[in-house]
Amino acid sequence: MAARTYELKLTELPVPEGEIDVRDLVAILEPLRLAALRVARQVGGSARTGRTESSLDSAAGLRFKASRAGSTVLEFTLGDTESLPGMPDEELIAERFEELGAAIAANEPPEWITPPIAAACRRASVALRACGAKSFILSRTDGLPHDIASALASDLDTRVWRVAPETAGMRTVSGRLDMVDLREGHFRVRDDVGNDIHLLDVADADTASTLVGQRVTATGAAELDHNRRLRLVEPTIAADVATPPWTNPPRLAPTVGVRLADIPHIDVSDEEIEEFLKALRS
Repeated sequence: MAARTYELKLTELPVPEGEIDVRDLVAILEPLRLAALRVARQVGGSARTGRTESSLDSAAGLRFKASRAGSTVLEFTLGDTESLPGMPDEELIAERFEELGAAIAANEPPEWITPPIAAACRRASVALRACGAKSFILSRTDGLPHDIASALASDLDTRVWRVAPETAGMRTVSGRLDMVDLREGHFRVRDDVGNDIHLLDVADADTASTLVGQRVTATGAAELDHNRRLRLVEPTIAADVATPPWTNPPRLAPTVGVRLADIPHIDVSDEEIEEFLKALRS
């Protein structure tokens, strides 16, 4: 799609003009990055474009460019600068990202929202309220520049982005835990029949990494990847203390070193054995 450039203007922050606390910067931009990434995964999974997951992730890449003076203005780009213009799925990713920006300002989640995308939008809404800005304006600055969304921070309602567990498509899987990328919070569970279920955006990745190689249970929002395979987003991971699966049969106690006197003795006479054998032959 060729990358699109955006500005997020934050007014009346409690710091000098043109500045922002690093914690607020991360808290605002990280959920926007996650929202774009999860939109790309949704588009790739539903459209079945045949593109690799890494290329979809590149199409949803969010890159911070600068913070400009005046009111604090955060400039960032969305998309892969090396891709050809006019790619339908990349255009849809950008359009949905912009729709999410307007939805956050209006407190109106779109109909196509999924629990993982809603979770990212809620984090963005919380961060915009918490940073101390009076208001924000999201604009596109390349192509035909225009404002996408604006709102008073105090008007943001983070509750609209909550998804009840019973309606969120939550799923629990169990199996052996492997680590794919600790920095990205990406793990994988090999279940008891050999399926690999990827676990994305694990919140407490450092704690989860201590369980690698062990049996665990993972519970999170379920979605399908671009190959229609199950994966869980933002799952919780815990050690599995349940009974081992049928694929791990119980081990019999060894008999080496057991004395003959310790083995139970059955008292059967020769006559009883003879009667038993006659019954078998008849």
